[in-house]
Amino acid sequence: MRFLLLLPPLFALTFVACFGVNLPFWDEWEIPLALNDVLERGLQFGDLWNLHNEHRIFFPAMVYLLSAYFTDFNVKINMYIGWFFQSGIYLLVLLYFKKTIENEKHFIPWALCLGFIVFNFVQFENQLWGFQVGFFMCAFFIAATFYFLDSFLKTENIKYAILSLIFGISAGLTSLQGLFVFPVALILLFLANKKKYLFYTFLFTLLFFAIYFSDYQVATTEMTQHYVTKVYDIFKVFFVCLGAPLIKSFIFIHPTFPSIITATASAFNFVIILGFIFFIFCVCLVIYLFRKKQIKDFSFSICLIFFAFAFALAISFGRNGEDIGLALMSRYTTFTLLGYVGLILALIKLKPKLPSVKYAFSILLFMLILQNGIVFNLEDRVKFRISAKEKLQNYKNLNEQELMNIDMILNRCPPRACIELLEKRKWSVFAE
Repeated sequence: MRFLLLLPPLFALTFVACFGVNLPFWDEWEIPLALNDVLERGLQFGDLWNLHNEHRIFFPAMVYLLSAYFTDFNVKINMYIGWFFQSGIYLLVLLYFKKTIENEKHFIPWALCLGFIVFNFVQFENQLWGFQVGFFMCAFFIAATFYFLDSFLKTENIKYAILSLIFGISAGLTSLQGLFVFPVALILLFLANKKKYLFYTFLFTLLFFAIYFSDYQVATTEMTQHYVTKVYDIFKVFFVCLGAPLIKSFIFIHPTFPSIITATASAFNFVIILGFIFFIFCVCLVIYLFRKKQIKDFSFSICLIFFAFAFALAISFGRNGEDIGLALMSRYTTFTLLGYVGLILALIKLKPKLPSVKYAFSILLFMLILQNGIVFNLEDRVKFRISAKEKLQNYKNLNEQELMNIDMILNRCPPRACIELLEKRKWSVFAE
């Protein structure tokens, strides 16, 4: 029956195969320009280290360039690479779950539930946008960091501490949110009363952050004028971000730009309530484990939960003053779902001791798995992108504005020049 464990990744793989389109989208238009520069002058360290918005995407940049070089810039390949890293998260969850579950006969049913959450289609924007392979890489490195930190705390084998550090560094050099593994690890070590390791980790964090933020620049945005309104908005965005994985399938999806969403005020209020319930539930769980002195036994779950909180808090400040609907963007759910995985892993382990959680547990699982219904809302988006692909192949018949409207080509990338480069190199749609 263990072959059933392949169902979640196979469903996700089929999802990408059916709905993924080999068409550059937004940030992906920078990849052929970067690859062209590398082919003409050679690879430089800055090609990997330089900031992309506020992120250092060292490892994703390597994937973008290598993938584009070996596949003639087929962005759908990056979607499959993203699926590969999702599978890595799933494997880590299964390895941890296998070690902690008490009743062997319950392993496959619960593992399947966890699998459908890891591969949940609520993340469709990341799954169907090749550039977002970086988010799945980051999520995998985060999960690996906490998995080996958990192993280290239970065995105090130094090799696990080294692996945890390596994956933590990798997370930070994949996306800005990857840096949150360090404060989360510090909080866990404090709660677990590991003072010596807390001190060493703190020193290493300072060193790594000093290197990371050297020559760092961030675009400033105007905040709301009234401080009280600003604080209120921060709390709203925080809970919306946490509750988004439970409501995404009820939100209208824009056919051209997959992360643009619209919803009624009642829908936003509902997701805020769901996020608040999730937050309170997790806080109560951590307090319970702390009082029972079981933090070390649940360190993997707690780290995943704390990371989801840290990420939602970062989005709350980063998106403050903007449309609250942005907190519902599909791309963010990959990281908040890690918190749900952590909560469910903890509840499964606690279930024999706390039978009363089974009702909340069942509702949570049902709502998360229900989100896979998002697939039925993507047909218009696929049709639009296939149409845009055909227009791109016939770009010589279009004017500049029509080229800009093909599929959200970035303003900093001259449309005709970018498309001519693809045609010259026989990349992307011109390689087919």
